[in-house]
Formats: sequence, C-alpha cells, structure tokens
Amino acid sequence: MHDCLFRARISRGLYRCDGCGREVPATTTVDGSRKRTKNIIVDHIKPVIDPATGFTTWDSFIEGLFCEMDNLQALCLQCHTEKTNEERAIAKDRRAKEKE
Repeated sequence: MHDCLFRARISRGLYRCDGCGREVPATTTVDGSRKRTKNIIVDHIKPVIDPATGFTTWDSFIEGLFCEMDNLQALCLQCHTEKTNEERAIAKDRRAKEKE
C-alpha cells in the first residue's frame, strides 16, 4: 500500500490519481467545513469481493485483500466514490436477482 502511494506521489502533499490523471492534494475539506479528509485512496483494481458474485470463501477474500502491487491504484476521492457506487449498484442488482 505504501509503495502504491509512493508511486503516485508527485511532490510533498501532491499525488496523481490513476483514475482521472489529475494532480490532487493528499487531504481536502468537504462541504466547506474545517475538517480535513483523505483525498487520495489506495484502491484494489480487482475488488476484494467481486460485486457480481459476492462473498465466496475466506481463502479468496484473504487472497484478494493481500494482493500484489499490480492490483493496487491510487484514486482521488471523486474517482473512488464513483467506482464504489458502481460496485454497490452491481451488488444490489445481484442481491435483488438472488431474492427472486
């Protein structure tokens, strides 16, 4: 995880998003508040739990969680939120079909 952030680092406190390619600061404020929040997030390219199939086994979960560097990417908060929402929509559709 540290290596992924190191690879994305441009200069002190500035990182390049692997999703959109923008240069973003490490933290940002949300909705004009004074509270700072992470703006660069290490993300699994292939999700730990595939949203299309759901949880299968603990072995596959652990294998996905502790992955190689080529399965990690640094995403800005906006790109990470979009990717997460897409995966949640896929999982929601899968769960709805399972109930039928």
